[in-house]
Amino acid sequence: MYKVDKDFYKEHGWVLIESAIPESSIVKIKEKGLKLRLWVEDKLGTPSQFGPLTHWKGIGCAGMYDEELYKFYQSRTMFTIASQLVEKEKLWLFNDQMVIKLPGDDFGFDIHRDNEFVQGNEEGKIHTVNLGVVLDDFTDLNGTIEVKGNNQEWSVTYPKKGDIIAINGNTPHCSSPNYSDNSRGLYACVYSE
Repeated sequence: MYKVDKDFYKEHGWVLIESAIPESSIVKIKEKGLKLRLWVEDKLGTPSQFGPLTHWKGIGCAGMYDEELYKFYQSRTMFTIASQLVEKEKLWLFNDQMVIKLPGDDFGFDIHRDNEFVQGNEEGKIHTVNLGVVLDDFTDLNGTIEVKGNNQEWSVTYPKKGDIIAINGNTPHCSSPNYSDNSRGLYACVYSE
């Protein structure tokens, strides 16, 4: 059973929740994520039906393309974790994004805060939390996540498959490309107060 360290999250702006999602769910999510990632490869730069205006390597509003992903995004488990961190019972679904880095994929993320991309919440006055469901063990080779906590210190994280890395929308973070021979996946489920 997972444990949510709310105090660590408040103090640092992020927290690792170990063994939060069962293996059977991770396998299904990863399978669906890989299909979506391969599907979008030929559509890069073209208009998208959901999420961002054009397709890119990450699949925004992934649950709109797959009913089971959408059910997971709305699941009691995910809402319970998000509501503990946001400290609100009523939450809004903001975005669910599938991020699969293919083997040798030059697909990384520069330093950013999720809220800087939210029209009307660039200053982060509305609490958002990104619950990144880890689909593979993260390593330096496949593009782990670095976060800059509220103490202004950078931390390199090494989450394992089934963990959740929860990142406050105001917390700077980044991720390097995947230089490994295997895909590396994360299903980012974002909620707001």
